[in-house]
Amino acid sequence: MAYPGKAPSRSDGALSTLPLLMYLAMEAAHAQSRESLAALLWPEQPGETARHSLGQTLLYLRHAVQDDR
Repeated sequence: MAYPGKAPSRSDGALSTLPLLMYLAMEAAHAQSRESLAALLWPEQPGETARHSLGQTLLYLRHAVQDDR
Protein backbone atom coordinates (compact mmCIF):
# COMPACT_ATOMS: atom_id res chain seq x y z
CA MET A 1 0.00 0.00 0.00
CA ALA A 2 1.23 3.50 -0.76
CA TYR A 3 1.64 6.04 1.99
CA PRO A 4 1.77 9.85 1.79
CA GLY A 5 5.28 11.01 1.04
CA LYS A 6 6.36 7.56 -0.14
CA ALA A 7 6.89 6.91 -3.81
CA PRO A 8 4.87 3.90 -5.00
CA SER A 9 6.86 0.82 -5.86
CA ARG A 10 5.97 -2.10 -8.10
CA SER A 11 5.78 -4.33 -5.04
CA ASP A 12 2.98 -2.36 -3.36
CA GLY A 13 0.64 -2.62 -6.31
CA ALA A 14 0.42 1.08 -7.09
CA LEU A 15 2.22 0.94 -10.42
CA SER A 16 0.32 -2.13 -11.60
CA THR A 17 -3.15 -0.79 -10.87
CA LEU A 18 -3.57 1.34 -13.99
CA PRO A 19 -2.56 -1.36 -16.50
CA LEU A 20 -4.86 -3.84 -14.71
CA LEU A 21 -7.81 -1.43 -14.77
CA MET A 22 -7.23 -0.56 -18.42
CA TYR A 23 -7.08 -4.20 -19.45
CA LEU A 24 -10.19 -5.13 -17.46
CA ALA A 25 -12.10 -2.19 -18.94
CA MET A 26 -11.14 -3.14 -22.49
CA GLU A 27 -12.02 -6.79 -21.89
CA ALA A 28 -15.11 -6.20 -19.73
CA ALA A 29 -17.26 -8.49 -21.86
CA HIS A 30 -15.02 -11.49 -21.10
CA ALA A 31 -14.25 -13.15 -17.78
CA GLN A 32 -10.57 -13.13 -16.86
CA SER A 33 -8.83 -15.74 -14.73
CA ARG A 34 -6.31 -14.68 -12.11
CA GLU A 35 -3.73 -16.90 -13.79
CA SER A 36 -4.11 -15.20 -17.17
CA LEU A 37 -4.03 -11.70 -15.63
CA ALA A 38 -0.94 -12.55 -13.58
CA ALA A 39 0.87 -13.96 -16.63
CA LEU A 40 -0.08 -10.92 -18.72
CA LEU A 41 1.04 -8.30 -16.19
CA TRP A 42 4.09 -10.11 -14.74
CA PRO A 43 5.41 -12.33 -17.56
CA GLU A 44 8.94 -12.32 -16.14
CA GLN A 45 7.85 -13.78 -12.78
CA PRO A 46 7.14 -17.42 -11.91
CA GLY A 47 3.42 -18.26 -11.65
CA GLU A 48 3.15 -18.17 -7.85
CA THR A 49 5.02 -14.86 -7.63
CA ALA A 50 2.93 -13.33 -10.42
CA ARG A 51 -0.30 -14.42 -8.72
CA HIS A 52 0.92 -12.88 -5.45
CA SER A 53 1.67 -9.62 -7.29
CA LEU A 54 -1.83 -9.67 -8.75
CA GLY A 55 -3.30 -10.24 -5.30
CA GLN A 56 -1.33 -7.30 -3.91
CA THR A 57 -2.49 -5.10 -6.79
CA LEU A 58 -6.12 -6.07 -6.24
CA LEU A 59 -5.76 -5.36 -2.52
CA TYR A 60 -4.25 -1.95 -3.28
CA LEU A 61 -7.14 -1.24 -5.66
CA ARG A 62 -9.76 -2.30 -3.10
CA HIS A 63 -8.24 0.03 -0.51
CA ALA A 64 -8.12 2.90 -3.02
CA VAL A 65 -11.78 2.43 -3.92
CA GLN A 66 -12.85 2.18 -0.28
CA ASP A 67 -10.91 5.35 0.59
CA ASP A 68 -12.88 7.26 -2.06
CA ARG A 69 -16.26 6.42 -0.52
